[in-house]
Amino acid sequence: MRKKAKHLVLAMSIFAVVVFMTVAGMVVSFNDQKTRFTDSVYINGSNVKGYTVEQANQVVRQNMENSLDDISIKIVYGEQVWEFDRNDFEIDEAVKNVVNTAFKTSKFNDRDAVQLV
Repeated sequence: MRKKAKHLVLAMSIFAVVVFMTVAGMVVSFNDQKTRFTDSVYINGSNVKGYTVEQANQVVRQNMENSLDDISIKIVYGEQVWEFDRNDFEIDEAVKNVVNTAFKTSKFNDRDAVQLV
């Protein structure tokens, strides 16, 4: 009888561990869904699936900085000339706004894909 009781306690312990791990996995998965981008979200051509907002900000900002490296704008009005290069453009706040908007849209709208340029 004692042997059966030990086996029963062991089986119940294993079952309790399996249930605990399953519930913990569900909680982690649910929290990830609340804090990470879902499928089919692209920002300026970058797939941000599974990224947090902070990670998406870094990726999008880096891509924008790379695309601004070769930018040069020259404005001529009469005899006045203005020239702008990459250093004249601040993109951090714009990127943050776009990424935050994309995140909110992906969480609260029933769209198959969100694409912000």
